[in-house]
Amino acid sequence: MKSALQPFLVKFAQQLPLNWLIQLAPQAPQVSVFYHTVCDYSLPHIRHLYPVKTVQAFEKDLDFLLRHFTVDINQATKNRPWLQISFDDGLRECHDIIAPVLLRKGIPATFFINSAFIDNQALFYRYQVSLLLERLEGNADILKSTPPSFQLGQTKEKARQKLLSLKYSDQGFIQQLAQHWEVNFNTFLEQFQPYMSHDQLRSLLNQGFLIGGHSHDHPEYQELDLPEQLEQTRTSLQYIIKKLGLKHPAFSFPFTDYQVSKDFFFQLHKEFVGINTFGTAGLKKEEIENHFQRIPMENGHLDAEQILKSEYLYYLLKQPFGKNTIRRT
Repeated sequence: MKSALQPFLVKFAQQLPLNWLIQLAPQAPQVSVFYHTVCDYSLPHIRHLYPVKTVQAFEKDLDFLLRHFTVDINQATKNRPWLQISFDDGLRECHDIIAPVLLRKGIPATFFINSAFIDNQALFYRYQVSLLLERLEGNADILKSTPPSFQLGQTKEKARQKLLSLKYSDQGFIQQLAQHWEVNFNTFLEQFQPYMSHDQLRSLLNQGFLIGGHSHDHPEYQELDLPEQLEQTRTSLQYIIKKLGLKHPAFSFPFTDYQVSKDFFFQLHKEFVGINTFGTAGLKKEEIENHFQRIPMENGHLDAEQILKSEYLYYLLKQPFGKNTIRRT
């Protein structure tokens, strides 16, 4: 529903001042936004998955956000809500590009990391897919030499759709195709170094930033059973506690927290008392204590003003129907 309405929301919301929208929705939750990375050049492991903002576009976003929100919880008011900023996946640009910008502007942030990927020990399966798409794009004849058993189809577009539809459970298929197409993920990790190292994470901590968990190797939680969900979460949090010395790290769900049950939160809070957790559903309330939804900021070519105004407008449109709170079973 939201994606279908988005063109209308963006177009109509631009006529409205954000301050007015905020005042109309004083009961809206605190505002949390998140990115993955920021870079001025194309990243092959991300290029085919989602848009990456340039440094200039990112700074424009931050300047807009700072005009309407406060990053100091003690200064938050009804008309100037508290803003939290976070970054998922632990990518190298977080240390090299993003952190210096945040420090210069005086903005605190949390970087959510996957324990399997630290020090470039492994590569997220969706980033592997992007590298396969990069190979497909650069070789017009590669499909001709691909065995029919891979069921990629005979056109680049069909192969692209197939690759983009692959799930966490398809990693064996991804590895087999990579071997056939001579795409070496280990070589890419060694040469490109897409993730932050343990030392870089410590550097962020020393600069005053926070580090949180983001699962072990970035599965879709709705594909896992409850014990697997808890183990993925536990592994990432224990790395931060034991290796980085943070006593109470937060956690953000990879992809989405859709269909994550009350039982998960009950078990997690028993093991990690008082933990804050984060989803990706936009501006919404939560019935789970200490669980917050975040607004994705890498949405096509939209800037922060367009995204925030459309989020508030969508929130207000749902308000009369009581659809602003996520209910769980």
